[in-house]
Amino acid sequence: MEPIMTERDKILKSIYNAVDEVNEQLPEGQSLEKSPSTVLLGESGKLESIDLVNILVATEENIEEAFGIPISITD
Repeated sequence: MEPIMTERDKILKSIYNAVDEVNEQLPEGQSLEKSPSTVLLGESGKLESIDLVNILVATEENIEEAFGIPISITD
């Protein structure tokens, strides 16, 4: 029997799946950690601007798939 996922769990899973997708494209040793405290941009961030776009688009798609509603993170 699978545990029941809360909405927060579904959102985190959608985000972490997007992180997995972006990690496949990043050079070895530059993978993002799947953690709410991971810094994406800025001085200690690991992403280039195109990688940020990719993670945002993947997250939007994953959220839509999980919840059945389209979202836009950047609006």
